[in-house]
Amino acid sequence: MKSKFLGRTLKIGLLILSLSGITVFMMYSDIIGRTLQSVLQLETSPGYTGGRVAAVLYDPVGDDNGSGSLTYPTHSEFVPGALDIVRYTVHEPVYHAQWVPEAEYWQLVLSFAEAGSAVRTIRIYIDADGDGSGAVAPRDEMAEGISFDPRFPWDYGIVVTPSESVFFSFDKTFSVPVDVYEADNGRRVVIRIPLRDRKLHSLYEATVTRHYVYAGAWTPWARDGFAPVSRRASSGSGGGSFSPLTPKIYDVLLPEEIDQATVLSSWNEDELTIPVLPAVEVPMTASRTANGQKTGSSGKQSAGFGLKSRIDELKRAEGAERLASEEKAAAVFETVSARYSALQGRADSALILEYALAAFHVRKTAESEAAFDLLLSDNPDNPVALAYTGSIIALRGGEASPLVAVELIADAYRYLDRAVSLAETPEQIITARLNRAYVSRAIPETVFGKARQGAEDFLAAASALASVSADPADIAGAWVDAAYCFELTGAAEEAGTWLREAERLIRGRTVPPSLERALLERGYRTK
Repeated sequence: MKSKFLGRTLKIGLLILSLSGITVFMMYSDIIGRTLQSVLQLETSPGYTGGRVAAVLYDPVGDDNGSGSLTYPTHSEFVPGALDIVRYTVHEPVYHAQWVPEAEYWQLVLSFAEAGSAVRTIRIYIDADGDGSGAVAPRDEMAEGISFDPRFPWDYGIVVTPSESVFFSFDKTFSVPVDVYEADNGRRVVIRIPLRDRKLHSLYEATVTRHYVYAGAWTPWARDGFAPVSRRASSGSGGGSFSPLTPKIYDVLLPEEIDQATVLSSWNEDELTIPVLPAVEVPMTASRTANGQKTGSSGKQSAGFGLKSRIDELKRAEGAERLASEEKAAAVFETVSARYSALQGRADSALILEYALAAFHVRKTAESEAAFDLLLSDNPDNPVALAYTGSIIALRGGEASPLVAVELIADAYRYLDRAVSLAETPEQIITARLNRAYVSRAIPETVFGKARQGAEDFLAAASALASVSADPADIAGAWVDAAYCFELTGAAEEAGTWLREAERLIRGRTVPPSLERALLERGYRTK
């Protein structure tokens, strides 16, 4: 029964098609907003915001299980995702910055899947010069149970815990507190290292540094703050450990081709050896070319022509698929409408819902709304009916003046927000979240500011889709739509996280042309 419901009501392509008219009604207002921003040149000094971004390194979402089997301590503050590194952003070192406490500093940013600063210990070790000198063990070599690549010993380390934020040298001759800020509701940790000491000025000249970045569960009672791990989790220790040599690390940033579980489970009890972490290479200057790629070589141009040809091919396939979907939706509506009309007002709630959805998917919004009204008169808390009613009200904005449209959108969100709050089952959550998400994506961001909410809704829908073993392409599609919403808000790094996750999920699979095109246009390949 579940699969039939999903197949009939949650075909994402039909929902996108049905909501595509929402964008028209406020296009002029959005142009005004973008034009004002351009004319006023609303820019912020890089020195104030952390410096130009030199590199963004992504880590897979959901790999916060260390060597493959670790589980969080059972204390309620260890929320899922609190130790899950998803992104590491390195800025260019800043000098002569104005309007900030430190005129010379270096900003590093760690993004996590969820907030958790009260229970998280962060470690960053940096080979700043590549000269082979430094240390290959952490600050406390008996704490987390790992060592570092001897080719790239670390010169400087950073520790961030609830009780300590410090930048220090391997030889213990230098130590200075660092400023730590939280953003994005605690999911982003911003670290600013002061560079006023002359011995650190070599960082301004560095072209490449190598970093070891990882997170563990924090407790004040354990060695260097790393919570112990054992077979079974408890309030103060993690679970899933089957060896005393299991590293007390839940997530580590690694080079893209290296598997975390393989690295962190590479201890040897017979020889008493511990896992060795490889470093990630980090450029220290921002790329001056689009997307950080070099241009101008004949090879790149050939690849570009090939890519354009593939995108054009996908657009044609997309058009054919859209036409087939419309024809199928029309045939379904004709069949369901005949059954619905034959009963002359005696249809049960299941048939009313089927008719309402069929009418919605062929854009017969009046018929669809009337049917959803019947369902709501019987049950005002029906989240599916509330969600689609909200979308129908939003669609009216396509035929309204801007002032009326603003009122319609406000009314639409009363229905959409209520649907999300009442949704309980995976199917209800998917329906409510996707309806609100597509409305949030479609309406002008400069007027309503709903794109971030849309992104969160797409991510929630993706989680619910995964819980019912939905088609991976539908899950990846929701992630791509979330990325699009993040792009609308200017959050390019967050968008990159979910584009990469979508690429990883569908790599090697045959996917709808619209999904493949969306990824290709952003530089991500599915084959």
